[in-house]
Amino acid sequence: MKLPSILYIYDPLCFWCYGFGPILQKLFESLHHKIHFEVLSGGMYIGNQAGTVSQVSPYLKTAYKEIERQTGVPFGENFVQHILEPGTAILNSEKPCIALTTFKSYQPENIVYFIHHLQEAFYYDGKDLNEDATYHPLAKLFGIDGEEFVKKMYHPDYTRKTKEEFKIVNEMGVSTFPTILLLTEKQNYLLTRGYIDFEPLYLTINQLLSPVS
Repeated sequence: MKLPSILYIYDPLCFWCYGFGPILQKLFESLHHKIHFEVLSGGMYIGNQAGTVSQVSPYLKTAYKEIERQTGVPFGENFVQHILEPGTAILNSEKPCIALTTFKSYQPENIVYFIHHLQEAFYYDGKDLNEDATYHPLAKLFGIDGEEFVKKMYHPDYTRKTKEEFKIVNEMGVSTFPTILLLTEKQNYLLTRGYIDFEPLYLTINQLLSPVS
């Protein structure tokens, strides 16, 4: 019998996805033995939607405090001082999304941990996700050669696959991140559109799976 799947739709530049990161990891560690986890990139800041913090998301300069309050996940001083406050950093989802697509070709079983470290590099360490150098240490965390990983990111196949993910997410009508679905052989369930705490999410999943477990 095919395992049910959690489909996690996120964007690496989504503040609330960063705040949800510890919950996603806890969910994965609690359920990965009986549920397959998949991650799709939404492409929140691509094309005409990409731009500087001040241009495309000025509200982020104050919204991060509410996310810290609600989730307990801190934003690093380097992020606040060097990315948020100047407002000149470019928000472009494409490259970090390509990084995830590339990582899937190495260790798809570790995607939950990869996106955690990817978002932590940005939101806590204040690294520029548009720079190749940001991805070298991320790859090395998983035993992957950094230069090889970045070189692979530039292969046209991974750009194509990433844009296919954007298209799938768009055709699903998903524009709020994170969005989480439970996919089973009999039915698909929308678990949340936006941030949710661990307990109600975990309870709902187990209730939905109880008839088939």
